[in-house]
Amino acid sequence: MNPEFHIYNEAHREIIRPGIEEILSSDQKQTGRLSFEKVLPTPGFSELIWLECEGRFAGFVSFIPSVEGFEVIMLGVSIAQRRKGLMTSLLKVLIEQLDAGQKVWLEVHSQNLGAIEFYKSFGFEHQGARPKYYSDGQDAQIFSFEK
Repeated sequence: MNPEFHIYNEAHREIIRPGIEEILSSDQKQTGRLSFEKVLPTPGFSELIWLECEGRFAGFVSFIPSVEGFEVIMLGVSIAQRRKGLMTSLLKVLIEQLDAGQKVWLEVHSQNLGAIEFYKSFGFEHQGARPKYYSDGQDAQIFSFEK
């Protein structure tokens, strides 16, 4: 399996819509505030990289670039493609875009222990929490990775 990475442009909109909507609906505890439209990039503000596997949408990362690095809005892999290393591939592609000393920041639902362990194993460091960040009243755990 060789994933292909794409920088989002408007021509991709309907290609990626079903896959992103599937991810959003499967992870509603973490994505309650997000819709397809909110995940899409805003020119001059946010960007989106998506990956294709075997001719199908497989995952994405939506992020806000800044001088300090990137703040992840959301990242996800389609249910059928999970546990195949694609999340690792997405993070590697994102981190490759950083300059030395820049960081990737992201938030994780406090009860998403699998994701927390994954990010720690990848080298992300816990930076704190945002109390009652999610719609279910749970905190968001803040992590960063410095290149």
